Amino acid sequence: TAGESQVQLRSALSNTDDFIRLYSQFRRTEHKSYPAAEARFRARTFRKTLKMIVKNNADETSTFRMGLNQFSDMTAEEMLSYTGANFTLSWDNEGSPMAPARGNPESKAWRG
Repeated sequence: TAGESQVQLRSALSNTDDFIRLYSQFRRTEHKSYPAAEARFRARTFRKTLKMIVKNNADETSTFRMGLNQFSDMTAEEMLSYTGANFTLSWDNEGSPMAPARGNPESKAWRG
């Protein structure tokens, strides 16, 4: 669904019909089908993602552009579990991730 213009994305936030059309297109493209109660939750999550995308892309200082993808109706927790990301890292003073500190092994077998 990466072909939507920024105008279409912004319009979907202010116009209910445009939002329904965009969300329906997203669900068709990504082959997503949900029971009614979950569909409402997914639509709200999609709207939150859409707001984040529009905000980021309107920011002229942003060094990247965002778009809709298969994760656009997933919560952050779902995305992390889907991608297998592991955020058990520590952060250094500059905000960069550091692997957890571990002791050195007692020995190392150098033979293959």
